[in-house]
Amino acid sequence: MAAGLAGSLPATLDDTTAITIERGACPDQCPQYSLALYGSGRVEFEGRRHVCARGRHTAHVDPFAVRNLVARLIDGGYFDVRWTYGPVITGREKVTTSLRHAGRSRVMSHDRGDRGAPRYLERWEDAIDEAARTARWLPERERHHPVCRRPDGSMEIVSG
Repeated sequence: MAAGLAGSLPATLDDTTAITIERGACPDQCPQYSLALYGSGRVEFEGRRHVCARGRHTAHVDPFAVRNLVARLIDGGYFDVRWTYGPVITGREKVTTSLRHAGRSRVMSHDRGDRGAPRYLERWEDAIDEAARTARWLPERERHHPVCRRPDGSMEIVSG
């Protein structure tokens, strides 16, 4: 792993640094969306299915959180990680992520049913969503149903 490389990150990043995530279909009505998180803190979300916010939406997060995430990915070896695909449990979510920073870029696809995949891939995927505060566009679970909360406090059950 490339430990320590992130120490050379500048104090602030611009939009030449970008992290993306795309979550695909699964049999359990997983939210399907794509998201781009830029060094400036700009977030672009596109909700497709099983989300509270369909279509394109933009927001802003703390740029320091983006910098910390970039550092975590670089120090964890995002640009270099390789694995041998193992047996796959079918019906699990497929996730594609990417990182573009300082002239380097990588796109990585991960089937969450791949038993040979390193466990930290899921942690990285979840960290991207956490830094981008993706939950604001996604349903919560209420009595085993995905629901969206409206500004007035009422709830709506999510459908495809």
